[in-house]
Amino acid sequence: MENTRTLSSPPGGLALWIFITLELLTFAGFFLAYALVRNENPALFHESSQHLIPNFAMAHTLLLITGSFLAARALRLERTKASQSFLLAALCGGIFLILKIVEYGVDISAGFTTTTNLFFFSYYFLTFAHFLHVILGVVFLVIASRRLLSDHPERHLIANSAASYWHLVDLIWLILFPLFYVTG
Repeated sequence: MENTRTLSSPPGGLALWIFITLELLTFAGFFLAYALVRNENPALFHESSQHLIPNFAMAHTLLLITGSFLAARALRLERTKASQSFLLAALCGGIFLILKIVEYGVDISAGFTTTTNLFFFSYYFLTFAHFLHVILGVVFLVIASRRLLSDHPERHLIANSAASYWHLVDLIWLILFPLFYVTG
């Protein structure tokens, strides 16, 4: 796929990167709040994290990393193959969403809800905020895929924007994963 950006404009455009920066700052605030609450309740957070299922987390991680690889790969392919690569990345995101819903169901069936304790409130709050971002990312990837097959004048900007946003979604998960499933 041809690269039409200049050295002075970031991939996806300046507006997207302002949005991404604001999203990162928002999640940084969430992570700081999590750290403060966890610091006050280390035993509770450690014990509660033991009830999460690491296999779900590994599947989620592999799906998002694969999606990021496919989105980055799409930017180097010709239009038809790039479109397909974006659709495969969106499929990875869709499977992530389905697995996350299943995981939430397993957790809730085991009696762990937002009212169980501060760990589970934090877990649901942060992972659901991420879940919403995955939905937006999947939609963005599908739009980029469709635009690449058209003669839309900004199809390359849209493709770069979708890939950049998807990497944000991936980055946030790569922070959430150890917070909840590794360190608790």
